[in-house]
Amino acid sequence: MLRARLVVLALLLMPAAALAGVLPSVPFIRVSGYGSLRVPPDMLRISFTLEQTNKDLGAAERDVNTRAQEVITLAHRLDIADHDINAAAIYISPQYSWQNNQQRYLGEHVIRSVQLTLRDLKRYPQLVNGLVRIGVTTLGAVQPGRSNMQSLRAKALAQAVRDAHARAAAMAAGAGVSLGRVYSISDNSVVSRPRPLIMAAGAASSGGPEYAAGSIEITEEVTAVYFIGGAH
Repeated sequence: MLRARLVVLALLLMPAAALAGVLPSVPFIRVSGYGSLRVPPDMLRISFTLEQTNKDLGAAERDVNTRAQEVITLAHRLDIADHDINAAAIYISPQYSWQNNQQRYLGEHVIRSVQLTLRDLKRYPQLVNGLVRIGVTTLGAVQPGRSNMQSLRAKALAQAVRDAHARAAAMAAGAGVSLGRVYSISDNSVVSRPRPLIMAAGAASSGGPEYAAGSIEITEEVTAVYFIGGAH
């Protein structure tokens, strides 16, 4: 019983002990800072699959591969570069259905996953109309993005650091002490991807789909620790 109590006590004290190792032993201020940018996308990542089921595996593969080549031809016609076309993944599995409590073999199900990156957003209606003609009925996801995402995240991160400094300065002023030098700054950001737009390609049959690009929000968060006055 005594051993169990000691184990529980050790678990309760562990977080505090771990925290003491990363915080200064003199008076300090710890704050969080936030940075946020909202920018329009300049690219779209469009994902979908080409599928066919046939008891003749060769026929199923030919159908899927023929349509995949048509997709690649369409992409080239819309000036989508080879490095922005990914149509390599092919999956084959037997497909069954249940009828009268019996399993019935339907054939071999062939799936080819395709991802296109469209950098000229004005061509989105042409792309979707072309995919419909090829036989793509549903787009899995339309993911907006930015080609300069790394530099934008750096700007948001710098904004978060400035925000943390301003918060620390305000806290010091409110407490009637002076703000010392920074002790540590840590990046707490969680990588957040733009929310995908789900759209049925079949909507293109009536004159072409409309795509409202909207905006992408990029957020960064930091935690900063400052010494108080001349503490260090």
